[in-house]
Amino acid sequence: MIMEDEKKSSILSHIDKIEQYARQPKNDWLLADLQQRFGVCGRLDDIYEYCIENIIKEQAIGFYQEFPLKPIVPQLVQDFIKMEHFRRKNNFDEFSLSVYQQIECITNAICRNGRFDFVVNKLMGHPAYVGSMQNASGSWSSPTIRSRVGTYQIAQLLFGKDNASEKSKGSAQGFSAIDKINLVLYFICYKAKLQSSLYDVFMSHKTTLGDIYQFRNRNHRGSVPTEWQQAIYDRVNAQKGLYYVKFLQCLCFFVENVTSGITSFEELYDYAMEQSQIDVKPSLKVVGKIDLNNIPKR
Repeated sequence: MIMEDEKKSSILSHIDKIEQYARQPKNDWLLADLQQRFGVCGRLDDIYEYCIENIIKEQAIGFYQEFPLKPIVPQLVQDFIKMEHFRRKNNFDEFSLSVYQQIECITNAICRNGRFDFVVNKLMGHPAYVGSMQNASGSWSSPTIRSRVGTYQIAQLLFGKDNASEKSKGSAQGFSAIDKINLVLYFICYKAKLQSSLYDVFMSHKTTLGDIYQFRNRNHRGSVPTEWQQAIYDRVNAQKGLYYVKFLQCLCFFVENVTSGITSFEELYDYAMEQSQIDVKPSLKVVGKIDLNNIPKR
C-alpha cells in the first residue's frame, strides 16, 4: 500500500512538471496536444482555477488573521478574494471597488463606536501635530500624544481651513464616506500623533485613499464626472500598473495601522477624557473687493 502511494505521488509529481512546462507560452503546442489526447481541456483549466481560488482564500484569511474587529472579518475576506479575482482579470475598476469596500467596511465599523465618536468630537479643535519636548535637564523627549504643538487644528488638517469649522460639527457616523475614512486615518492609523515632518507622508496616504474613493464613485454611481474627477481618472488610468500596486500598498497600510491603532486606542481615549473641547476656528473669507479709496483715515 505504501509502495502504491509512493508510485501515485511520483506520477502526480511528473504530471505537475509536464503541466507547468506545457503552460509556458512557447509550449502551447504541448498543452493543445495533451488536451486533444485526453479530452480534458476544460477540466485542466477548472483544476488550475480551483487551486488558485484556494490559494487566494488562504491568503485573504491570513491577511486578516490578526485584525481585531472580528465580526467584520468574514466580509473583509470575501472582498479581498474579489479584489484578487479582478486583479488577475485586469479589471481595474472592479479591483478598485473591492479595495474600497474593505476600507469602507473597516471605517464604518469604527465610526459606529461611541467611544471613537467621543474622541473625534473632543479633539477636533486641538493642534494636529505633536513634537519633541525639552525637559528640565535640557534633553529632548520623543513625541507623545500629549506633546501637541502649534495652532494648526486637526479639523483644518483633515478638511482644509475653509471647511474645518462647518465639517467638524456633528457625530463621526454622520460624516461623508471619505471624511470618515480620513478620520480613521488620523485618529486610528496615526493614533492622533502626527509629527509635522510626516505631513507629506500623511497627505500621500490621504490622496491615495481619495483616489480609491473616486474610482469607487465612478464604478458605483456612474454619473458624469466633474473636471476634477476626470483628472484623477486620467492620471490613474495612464499608470494602471503602478496603481494596482499603490492601491494594494494603501490597503496594507490601512489594515496594519488600524490593527495597531485599535489595540492602543485606550491611550487616545484616556487622553481625550482629560481634555477640554476647543472650538474650530472659522475661515476668514474676504467678501467682495476692498475699495482702498473708502478706507477711513485716522
